[in-house]
Amino acid sequence: MNRSSWSGLAIAWLRAAIYDPASRRRSAIVLSAILIIAYAVAVLSYVLTVPEIGLRCAFTPVVNYFYPEFLSFSDQPIPREGDRVKAVGGEPVESWAHLLRLIILAGETVPDGKTLIEEDGIRRVQVEFFRPADSSVFTVWCRLGPTPLETLMPSILWFALRIGLFLVASVVWWKRPDDGSAASFFWLCVVSFGAFLGGYHWTRIVTQPVLLLIFMCCSLLLPAVTLHFYLVFPRTKAFVERRSAWLLVVYGPAVLFLTALLWAYGRVRLSGDGVGTLLIEMLYAIYAYLGIAALWYLGSIAALFHSYLAAQNAAERNQVKWILAGAALATLPMGYSLYLAIFAPGRFGGGAAAWPMFVASTFVTVAYAVSITRYGLMRIDQLLSSGAAYFLVSTLAAGLYYTVVFAGFLVVGSRFVEGPSLIHVLAVSTTALLLMALVDVGRGRLMRALDKLYRREKNQLDHTLLRMSQAVERLVDPPTLARRMLHTAVELLTASGGAVYLRQEETGVYRLTEVIGTPPKLSELSSGCPLVEALAVDSVVAVNGVCQHPEKLNGRHQRGVEAEVWGRSKLPLSSPNRNQPEGPEAGLPLSTPKRHPSDPASAARKQLAFLSGGLAQGLIHEDQLVGLLILAARPNDGYRDEELALLAAFAQMTALALVSAEGHQTIDTLNKELKAKVEKIAEQQRRILALQSQLTKRQAASTEEVATEPPRDGPIGSGPQMQGLLTMARRVAASSSAVLLRGESGTGKEVFARVLHENSPRAAKPFIKVHCAALSSGLLESELFGHVKGAFTNAIRDKVGRFEAADSGTLFLDEIGDISLEVQTKLLRVLEEMTFERVGSSEPVKVDVRIIAATHRDLEAMIREGRFREDLFFRLNVISIVLPALRDRREDVPELVAHFLMIYGERVGKRGLSVDDDALAVLKGHVWRGNIRELENAIERAVVIAEGPIIGVNDLPADVRREAVEADEAKKAIPLGGRAERDRRERENLVRALAAADGNKAEAARALGWARSTFISRLKKYGLT
Repeated sequence: MNRSSWSGLAIAWLRAAIYDPASRRRSAIVLSAILIIAYAVAVLSYVLTVPEIGLRCAFTPVVNYFYPEFLSFSDQPIPREGDRVKAVGGEPVESWAHLLRLIILAGETVPDGKTLIEEDGIRRVQVEFFRPADSSVFTVWCRLGPTPLETLMPSILWFALRIGLFLVASVVWWKRPDDGSAASFFWLCVVSFGAFLGGYHWTRIVTQPVLLLIFMCCSLLLPAVTLHFYLVFPRTKAFVERRSAWLLVVYGPAVLFLTALLWAYGRVRLSGDGVGTLLIEMLYAIYAYLGIAALWYLGSIAALFHSYLAAQNAAERNQVKWILAGAALATLPMGYSLYLAIFAPGRFGGGAAAWPMFVASTFVTVAYAVSITRYGLMRIDQLLSSGAAYFLVSTLAAGLYYTVVFAGFLVVGSRFVEGPSLIHVLAVSTTALLLMALVDVGRGRLMRALDKLYRREKNQLDHTLLRMSQAVERLVDPPTLARRMLHTAVELLTASGGAVYLRQEETGVYRLTEVIGTPPKLSELSSGCPLVEALAVDSVVAVNGVCQHPEKLNGRHQRGVEAEVWGRSKLPLSSPNRNQPEGPEAGLPLSTPKRHPSDPASAARKQLAFLSGGLAQGLIHEDQLVGLLILAARPNDGYRDEELALLAAFAQMTALALVSAEGHQTIDTLNKELKAKVEKIAEQQRRILALQSQLTKRQAASTEEVATEPPRDGPIGSGPQMQGLLTMARRVAASSSAVLLRGESGTGKEVFARVLHENSPRAAKPFIKVHCAALSSGLLESELFGHVKGAFTNAIRDKVGRFEAADSGTLFLDEIGDISLEVQTKLLRVLEEMTFERVGSSEPVKVDVRIIAATHRDLEAMIREGRFREDLFFRLNVISIVLPALRDRREDVPELVAHFLMIYGERVGKRGLSVDDDALAVLKGHVWRGNIRELENAIERAVVIAEGPIIGVNDLPADVRREAVEADEAKKAIPLGGRAERDRRERENLVRALAAADGNKAEAARALGWARSTFISRLKKYGLT
């Protein structure tokens, strides 16, 4: 390009910068960024390169502080606070400005060998001091060298912290040029750079007019700009909008004092006489302005407090709360700095206020950072995507990290820069290692915090996927899954409430399944209502604001129903006013399309609002709407695009899980039906086998001409429990160990004891039984052990006891828990020694008997109560067998019924009896508190009463029939109650729909998805006309 082309571009740029507001704004941002970097580099470079002699003075050549390391020789007196500098390099010092110029000249002048010398590259200058305390004059040699690095730490760290805030302010103002709060925040950041960077080193840059003037302008304007920002943040105060002169009040004192200081500085620069007096006047003017700045700062805190009280929502209140907390904390170090400036000017001039001011600025910067990252200050999350924000913040964090590490190494290295020894090397290495370890820990925590903040959607999605995968793995029922889904969605999107509807397969309606917060006004939605139709097409319907990119959420084209995705924008930085834009830059739609009342999308949104919802998400699987999720509108801010996309993905997973759960439920139902049929077939097989067995026995009895009554065989039943007990019996029968049979009365303990005996090696020997509960203690002892003649009254002859009668066989002691403690003691001795004496005799009798005991009592509880001997329990309970109650083995009822029918049919002369299916179902469903004995009684009664070969329900005992009738009535009451509940809900829906439509029947019918004629007929049905 030639020179004319460059000139044309320059002219075009200048014209745009002057006349175009957007170009003006962007030019201001670019130039400000360049000036900030240039000013920071200039200040730090000047402070690092210009030599000094370790003196700290302010406005007068009186020592405020002296760095002892600048003394060339250790035997010299150390200058103290209050000493006055008389001469530098042989030149008398006239003022503070003169002193600074002499120090600079000492670094540039050729050494004369008398008052200025240079050896081994180190330059030394002779400085003469006057000490007022003793009116003495002394001379020292000071080394000319760079500024100590530790004095640069506050400014370096502050710059690293503040540059991120400046970038945020630049982005916000670039994107929202007409936002007054954004502009104020940007200029606040710009002025802060000049004020703080110059303030940290103002005693050094005082000889540089450009650097000092920038510092003076920024430091004097900083209180006014700060107050200005807090008066319009987060929204302009009412009194500011009413009074146009408030800018004059805020900026007037700053401009007045700035003019005065610039005039005084000009006189100092141009006048050779009276410089000291002028500097003192400037000092007093600065003190006066410090008072005004303090008032302005308190006014800023008051404005923040007012904004906190007047906040319109929680997000805005949290933003102001953090900034107010940072500003309040900053008052402590700032107050300390003000105290130093007024009451300890020596220490103030020596730089004692640098670190307190750094702490104050850090408090405010951290408060802004928290407000921006956590509560959307400046709406930065609308201007940057989460990925861009994460990159920006992580880059700034990495820059701060390496700045701290670099500064730390500089400080540590500067302490041992001369003559490093082994000790020095070890000290530096150890310190560096510790510093790296500490900073790495902080960096790791910071990066985790950034990941948690800017990758919140990913973390939320991971958490949601985990919870939903657990639910899908368990394949819980759809209502339970829907409840979990609703709670997860409310937690995921921080909604204030919500509801979920699921489709009912039998009716096709969508029934309310779970609610959090305010319940919807309709408990059922028909498939033809506007909201359901809209969700079936677009999957998302919402109110309160229009989403700019609905296609990103639905993933489908709008078909038929034109329901749009709505979502409120984030909290504005300031309230909308006549200067606020209305367009894409402001994050709002250019216009809101007007809808006709009959528009399906409008009807869907209206019904959603009627249900107290702000957002509805359809649960769609294979183009079928299986449910819908309704979330309440968030009171503080709207749903962002990222959250809606996350909800859409979550809905797809939920829909798949619901369909899977329904399929699993269907499979469970089929399995139960199949199991019932298999059980019925098995039961019929057992009945056939039982009948075949009975027929075989009858044929054998007829052939052998045995007694007419069939024998009572062992336990009846082919169910799994009884088969298990019989297997156990075969194993136990072969031994001679004691057996304890336990179970309720009537469970067949005696029959089982006989089975044990008949399957043992003692089967050919006697089986003797004793019912212990039927005999008193005296009689029981005689019954068990026998007695001799004359042992007691009426003992007219000897009697053989049951133990002696069962010798070599089996003795069955029924109801062993009912014997007395005295008999228990004697029984224990017999069991231990198998030896006893008859009552009235002392001659021992030795027997070989196997003991089988039975009881229905809780022997362990009796042992605790002292009513049963524990040692006897251990003797009897060698092998314990528990017989189940009849209600626990209902599958054996048909066989038992067939067995008792044969016995009592033969007894009364009614052969070939059977039980119909209804009667058998009643018998199987009965509780049978008396177990087999009660069943036997019921069959005996039915056999006697029955008039034909088939026993029906009416032939059963009354208590059995009564229990069956009560159970049947309870089952019939369920569908009746269900119909009543459905009618109640339908009537309730009709009333609510009419109320929402203000009595308009056509609109109410449309909201319910019904035809108008159907709606009117339902009104007549419930008497609502």
